[in-house]
Amino acid sequence: EAGTPVKADPVMNVAGTYNAYYKKVADRQMWITASTENKPFHTAYLLEKPAPVVEEVKVEEEVVSVVEEVTTPVVKTKAATPAFTLSYAFNSIYMNLEGVSALARFLNQQPEGSAFVIKGYSDGYGTAEVKENVSHRRAQLIKQYIEKYYAPKKFTFEVENEVRDEKGKANRKAELYLMQ
Repeated sequence: EAGTPVKADPVMNVAGTYNAYYKKVADRQMWITASTENKPFHTAYLLEKPAPVVEEVKVEEEVVSVVEEVTTPVVKTKAATPAFTLSYAFNSIYMNLEGVSALARFLNQQPEGSAFVIKGYSDGYGTAEVKENVSHRRAQLIKQYIEKYYAPKKFTFEVENEVRDEKGKANRKAELYLMQ
């Protein structure tokens, strides 16, 4: 019946099946999907509401002074090597559970206001349009993840993408470069 949860049998793995599972505990949700058709795959997402942001308001005395200050803008440059790399399955644009966990650990270690370049890559398989789309979407989905779950840290970032001519797993990735 629509809208009524059902517990699936624990063993449902037979050729050509597609399984999807959902579990909710308080504000945490977990989605798992799996397929054995052609190339087996699985995807898992753990969603929860971000901790509420508490803003502290300070009242300060207003001091008026006239000071002429000339500031030179700080120009940040992209680091030569990536600070973090995520690997992807063939033609996949979504992070797997292991990748989400590793990215979260990396972002939690970064100080507030850090600046990044997020660069998505695709390898040489497929049409030019598809390869461009895959590399672009990999970077954009990481950007969306950071905006959704790390807004309080006020990270800034640029998004880039690159299509590689080389084929293979080493070219199916996304990298985060720190701005220095």
